[in-house]
Amino acid sequence: MLATSVRGLLARVPKSGDGATIGTALAEHGVFGLMAPDAAGGLGLGLTDALAVATEAGRMQTPFPVIETIAAASLLSRVRPDAVAEILSGAAIATCATGGEAQISATAKGRARLRGSLTVAFADSARWLAVPVRRSDRNDPGPWATIVDLTGLGPSISAAPELDLTYPMYRVELDYGVEAADVIEHELQPMLAVLAAAELTGAAEHCLDATVKYLKERVQFGKVIGSNQALRHVVADDWVRVQGMHAASEYAAAAFDAARNTSGSRLPTEAFRHAAHVAKAYCSSAAREVAEHAIQLHGGIGFTWEFGLHVPLRRILRLGSSLGTSADHLDTLAAEMLRRDKSNCGA
Repeated sequence: MLATSVRGLLARVPKSGDGATIGTALAEHGVFGLMAPDAAGGLGLGLTDALAVATEAGRMQTPFPVIETIAAASLLSRVRPDAVAEILSGAAIATCATGGEAQISATAKGRARLRGSLTVAFADSARWLAVPVRRSDRNDPGPWATIVDLTGLGPSISAAPELDLTYPMYRVELDYGVEAADVIEHELQPMLAVLAAAELTGAAEHCLDATVKYLKERVQFGKVIGSNQALRHVVADDWVRVQGMHAASEYAAAAFDAARNTSGSRLPTEAFRHAAHVAKAYCSSAAREVAEHAIQLHGGIGFTWEFGLHVPLRRILRLGSSLGTSADHLDTLAAEMLRRDKSNCGA
């Protein structure tokens, strides 16, 4: 029901402009507070619920940082609970760093220094930036995250090359003082990876639906081209890929929610981290295959700018390269398995 409601909303709201209209409509729908606790004015739901929204944002190629705002609101509710209301109401935009890296170093009297070079969507119009960080002052790898107020950063924000024309990207250079207490343990990075996997799923499903519709309508030599068995096999394989994408992202989200509901812990378990790596790795590669097949099966029209298949493809390519590529996540999984094997062997 949530997915159907959000899909209808995104279909009605104009996509032109700076995205403010879309942001306001989604805020009024309660989308941004899905994972924020009740005490902060949110709905207190889980990652599985947020997945439904992320999938629809990908399906509609929504020109607004939907998944970033949901994840940032979850973090903001713990670091700056007084500021959450303006995000949930749509009065301000929150976003997340999806590329680059940042490091925290401790300074005197409970202060810390945040330095890094980050890739951030909608940084020009966002008020709050959620940042996954590494801590030089602790051996604990975290995960750690903090919040940055982008107001007044000015020259530290510059436009970055854009692949996804609906999603303006920026480079943000940080040399920023924060309260040490504002750097908390938070699952921002793996949470975003799973939400990105869901958005990839929605974009791939959009491509598959368009392809099936075209194969049923396009006639050549007196027959619809969908009657060609070779083409049907390609579409069938893509359907299996999309179902696998749904399963991978939903399993990861369910692992997160199960761990939090049973232990009350805010930190991801090892099972969730592994599932998040699998979801992002698989969805990044599978979505690209589905989109490329869609363009190929549409023939000459699929390659034209006007037909528009390049829009979901661009969304898929951007999401696939942000928050770690498929190869990055597979490398991490392989390294973890090798460490575990060595440990089991007493090495």
